[in-house]
Amino acid sequence: AYDPQHDALWIGSNDGIFLYNLKTRTLHDPINNNRLVRGCIGALICHDGQLWMGSLAGLCIIDLRSGPGPDGKYKSRRLRQKLDQPQSPVVDKISCFCETKDGTLWIGSSSYGLYRRVVDEQGKEHFEALTTDDGLVNNAVKGIVEDVQGRLWITTNNGLSIYDPRTRTFKNFGE
Repeated sequence: AYDPQHDALWIGSNDGIFLYNLKTRTLHDPINNNRLVRGCIGALICHDGQLWMGSLAGLCIIDLRSGPGPDGKYKSRRLRQKLDQPQSPVVDKISCFCETKDGTLWIGSSSYGLYRRVVDEQGKEHFEALTTDDGLVNNAVKGIVEDVQGRLWITTNNGLSIYDPRTRTFKNFGE
């Protein structure tokens, strides 16, 4: 993901997340325990200055607004379990992201459907899941994009779903 604030590239790999400074042409380990973030899949820098990096073991969220600290590291946090059930023993694989025009962050799971990030008035974050029980064609989400009408087009392992957030309904397509 390109980071215009720091003129840098955030690179997810099988062995960690790296920051490539385009000015100095140097590669850095930008967060503590960087090499523990394994199998990076998708990335997004959202409107509020956070990098969301999916991996085989959940999410890594890096605060780009604050910049690196005195140790050269950025503040980060990891969410490993199912996003809608943080007490679950299940480790989720996060595959893709979409931030819609209204600022809603949608997150695709490789096995557990589509998540919507919700931040309440007190700033507390939680996630709501949409799965096949809600009408999603398949729970293995591969990609998400918003169209001009505000609908989400969601590719999965077994077809395409179009989700309308206004009506909270899915329209599905198979072969």
